[in-house]
Amino acid sequence: MIRATGLGSGLDIDGLVSGLVAAEGDPARERLLRDEGTITSEISAFSQMNSSLLSLKSASDALNSASAFTTQKVSSSASSEVLPTLSGEAAVGSYSLSVTTLASAQTLATASTFASVDTVISTGTLSISLGTPAYTNPTDTTYSSFSAASGVAAVDVVIDSTNNTLGGLRDAINAADAGVNASVVKDGAEYRLLIASAETGLSNSISISVANDEDLDSTDTLGLSAFAFDGTTNSLTQTRGATDAAFAVNGLALTSSTNSVSSVLDGIDLELKKTTNAVTIDVTYDDTTIADSVADLVSAYNVVVSTISSLTSFDAATGIAGDLQGESIPRSALASIRDTVTAQVTGLSGSLDRLNDVGILIQDDGSLELTRSTLTGLLSTNRDDVKELFGGDRTSVVTTDGFSGGLSALLDNYAGTSGLIASKTESLDGRIEAIEDARERLETRLTDLEDRYYRQFNAMDALIARLNSTGDFLLAQLDSMPAANRDKK
Repeated sequence: MIRATGLGSGLDIDGLVSGLVAAEGDPARERLLRDEGTITSEISAFSQMNSSLLSLKSASDALNSASAFTTQKVSSSASSEVLPTLSGEAAVGSYSLSVTTLASAQTLATASTFASVDTVISTGTLSISLGTPAYTNPTDTTYSSFSAASGVAAVDVVIDSTNNTLGGLRDAINAADAGVNASVVKDGAEYRLLIASAETGLSNSISISVANDEDLDSTDTLGLSAFAFDGTTNSLTQTRGATDAAFAVNGLALTSSTNSVSSVLDGIDLELKKTTNAVTIDVTYDDTTIADSVADLVSAYNVVVSTISSLTSFDAATGIAGDLQGESIPRSALASIRDTVTAQVTGLSGSLDRLNDVGILIQDDGSLELTRSTLTGLLSTNRDDVKELFGGDRTSVVTTDGFSGGLSALLDNYAGTSGLIASKTESLDGRIEAIEDARERLETRLTDLEDRYYRQFNAMDALIARLNSTGDFLLAQLDSMPAANRDKK
């Protein structure tokens, strides 16, 4: 569209058109912006409400599980000596535990020293086995016999010209994955090879035999035979023997190949850290944590009440209303939740069927308050009925929901991906899209209106320009007439 300059009329046509279009468009833009802001605030408010309801549902679901009121804790009278941890449900009670011997891994060392890590040794094959040895006397450091572990094959380590140094032997043993670890240690100015079991326990003891020794004798203490230890050729020195842990639980003597014991007490893992005469292991219900979970439910409920009350409020003095004032969903949700909180839970076999029975009381402002001493006292004397109040009866042929199951089912009607709030939010999102469409239509209409105004003013400007031109022509004609003729007029 060609814009008029106003040369013919002298008018500020751009300013006139801009003002007329603004007078038509600004109120509509402001109305759309105001409507969009209102709807956006509603969406945000419903999201806030939904979040509080989901938090309440999460707290309620936590009390609806089978283990909610049987949460346990385990303690040790000397955790630096025996450290217990829960691995499942344990029998509540006390256990006396003593540790005579800790499990250890066997370590062997070369009897002779070597000048350097690069000292050349003999070639041949080391055959490494794991198993259980026997000693003639308890103080012996060499085997009287050795029984290889069932199902565990010996591992051959070939030493040839590419790895026949002390360091090469170390690396070859470690690369063989034979259940042992080799290392070179400095002993004064020279070096020794250490070979240690990767796992503790007597059944992880080491046997090393030699074949194809370069010096043609695989049973002496020379050449590669210097690394043998099999009960026949004992060139290596046992610096530490493999042992099983020896301990007793309530006087019952037990052993373990490791210091991590997980198969003795159901639901309890034990870490044996020191030898000790007597450590007491106590397994109790963790009523503090259970009470905290109930307190979380009370707190989440109070947040819901506060949130919905704020969003639906109206201050008559200031005229300020909450973003959801007048909406039916929050009012309905709050009323239903309050009814559930104060209602009797039916179908239970125990003596507790209301929240106030366990110390959860309604306050004057509609919030809840938990008397922890009442709850913890009932957990000590009537745990099963407290559990049934919240979690229902799951032991009968026909199961019964407790308070938590009923509340969670109610909250599902409002919160989450398929609740009433989600449906309402989807509707509000549709209205936002409609506003965007209306805004696009408005801008198109205002563009057309602007073009129409410019066409009209262009025509007017051109007309005035022609009139001005005709007037100028007539004046010029009059001015050209003789003076006498003009005087006669």
